[in-house]
Amino acid sequence: IDTREKSWGPHYLRFGLALTDHFDGEATYQLAFYHRLTAINARGAEWRNQLSLGDRLYATTEFYQPITFSDRWFLAPRLQYDQDKRKLFAGPDFAFVEDVRRWRAAFDLGWNPSVSSEMRLGVYTGFAELEVEEFGGLLRESGHEGGLLWQFGFDTLDRAAFPRSGWLARASALVSRPALGADWDYDRGDLAVRGVMSAGHTTFVGRGEAGTSFGTDLPAYDIFELGGFTRLSGLEPGALRGDDFALFVAGIRQEIAQLTPPLGGTVVLGLQGELGATWWQA
Repeated sequence: IDTREKSWGPHYLRFGLALTDHFDGEATYQLAFYHRLTAINARGAEWRNQLSLGDRLYATTEFYQPITFSDRWFLAPRLQYDQDKRKLFAGPDFAFVEDVRRWRAAFDLGWNPSVSSEMRLGVYTGFAELEVEEFGGLLRESGHEGGLLWQFGFDTLDRAAFPRSGWLARASALVSRPALGADWDYDRGDLAVRGVMSAGHTTFVGRGEAGTSFGTDLPAYDIFELGGFTRLSGLEPGALRGDDFALFVAGIRQEIAQLTPPLGGTVVLGLQGELGATWWQA
């Protein structure tokens, strides 16, 4: 067998842009960059970096190191920083400004059951800080993070943007404990499932999400939120908050035209219904 290395890579760079306008004088934007360096060593290690700029600042770097040549088991140390300035709603027409900053270092042990799935169990430590501008004053809450995090992902969607077939499932469970360096003692779990199927140029989409605190009190920076595009689109992001939540979405998309490069690809017209709620622990 005579192999020849491909002419592109091992550096890969992707870009993304998201714009949101509420038509009330407020607009938000996000500019995203993703970098991946592959084939670092014989076992196929990768260096993965992500940066998001705009109303939310997010940066993460991870070193993905397979333990075996089969790529079934891997180790993944990771560093993250997240800064998000958002509204904290105190009523239907009144909101405070909330600024959340989080630093986190994590180390995961992972397993790839198949090419479409991944499972991780890791330990993490970090620091979280929340500031709220309230009635001309500034309220601040901060503390250390520390705990265990389990994650599972399954993805058979045929494409990332406007998929026409396949399934996607994501689940996570977090245990925050003072014994692991945390100032907050709580549990948190969430699950999301999405299915897509098509007939001709028509695509049917269904999605369900749920999350729970297992009866514990979540810290302000880790509360579940609903609102914003495709997450109760009639509400602003973060309009509903709680220790538990559920969301159900069903929709239909119709491909109506094809644009020629470089203008774009498929033009899609869609209709979607959303039902959801949040709850606080008694």
